[in-house]
Amino acid sequence: MLGTISPFWDGNEVWLVIAISTFYAAFPIAYSRLLLAFYLPLVLAILLFVFRAVSLEFSYSGRGISRIWLGVFSLSSFLAATAGIGVISLVVSGIPTTPEGELLFPAASLLHPFALSFTLTGIFLITLHALAYLVPKTDGPLTARIIRCATGLWAIMLVMFLSNLLLLLGKDPTALAKPLVLAGMVTILAGMIVYRITLVKRAYRFLLICSSLAVAGLWLMVTGLLFPNIINPVHGDSHVLTVYNTSAPTNSLILMVLTSVVGIAIVGGYTACVYRAFAERRGK
Repeated sequence: MLGTISPFWDGNEVWLVIAISTFYAAFPIAYSRLLLAFYLPLVLAILLFVFRAVSLEFSYSGRGISRIWLGVFSLSSFLAATAGIGVISLVVSGIPTTPEGELLFPAASLLHPFALSFTLTGIFLITLHALAYLVPKTDGPLTARIIRCATGLWAIMLVMFLSNLLLLLGKDPTALAKPLVLAGMVTILAGMIVYRITLVKRAYRFLLICSSLAVAGLWLMVTGLLFPNIINPVHGDSHVLTVYNTSAPTNSLILMVLTSVVGIAIVGGYTACVYRAFAERRGK
């Protein structure tokens, strides 16, 4: 399993750098306020990324302690993903501010039903995405075990998604009236249904396309729930950060669009070439 992700390790880190640097340059006001509110979670996420990289390298030492480092790698990866999805859930559900407009980190809101359901749904979705990537690249008993996991998690993911949708409608009854939210919901359901059909038909080479469709649908829903806000306000909150009142000057935005397009093209091309070069099964 480690052999299947090694060729993409550095490329995935570049995506994170491009996203953060672009957000910093395009929306500096929102970036500074978000950083103040989420400083501790972001530092924790950075430390987890460090542990991931270090533990992966030490796991190849061949010594008895390698299994411990594999455990560290698994735990840090899971916690990093959970932290990222948790922050997105808080941004969507709403973050309170002080009278001066400074954002407050709503630690208690992590236990809010919608935020908790959104986080769990996201975790199950990216787990299914990972399993979809692994199935065509493995063989034997490992493949059979991955398929069993994917089949079981699919049912849980579907229940979590429908529960999250009901909580969303309870929070915002007009959510499905937004075109992007409705398109995202349909895209997620279509991806998950075809994912299940692909498992039944054993057309495993299409699994990653199905899960990618569902992930894209989740981002469509998040965009639709937020836009034009960068952070949704809570009830009675007059300080709203939008793409309009927090953006950089027009010249800076044009420059960031150009550099982002070039950066995405380079990294996307690199990822496509590496994926093609390592498309065969990695282990038996």
